[in-house]
Amino acid sequence: MSHNDSSFTQPSAYPLGTCTLVGAGPGDPELLTLKAVKAIQAATVLLVDDLADSGHTLHAVVDMLKTNYKPITELRSAVVWTKGLSGFQPDYSVEYLPTNPWIHQPFEGYDSMSPEKLMEKWKV
Repeated sequence: MSHNDSSFTQPSAYPLGTCTLVGAGPGDPELLTLKAVKAIQAATVLLVDDLADSGHTLHAVVDMLKTNYKPITELRSAVVWTKGLSGFQPDYSVEYLPTNPWIHQPFEGYDSMSPEKLMEKWKV
C-alpha cells in the first residue's frame, strides 16, 4: 500500500509521515507503555528484527499483535537475515542463509569483557 492509496485512512493522532518506534524490551507484551499501545492500535506496522532464526519469537509477536490489536491496518515484517531452518518467512529480508550459520554480531566481543576492560578500551 502506498501513501497515495486512497483506501488508506490515516488516524488523526498520527499524521501521515509519522514514525513511532516501539521497542519490545524483554518481550513481555504487558510491559508496553500506554503511548506504545495507542500507537500500535491505530497503525500500519512494520515489525523489524535482525534475524529470523527458528521463527518462534517472530510468530509469537505477529500472533499477539493480530490478536490483541485489531485496529492495526496493515502488518508486515522485515529482517536482515533469514535462516533456512526458520519457520517464519518475513515480508522483507536482506539475506537468506540456507546453511543456518552462526551470526556474529558486531557487539559480541563486548559480552565477555569486564567493566575495567571496557573502560580501558573506550578511554578518551
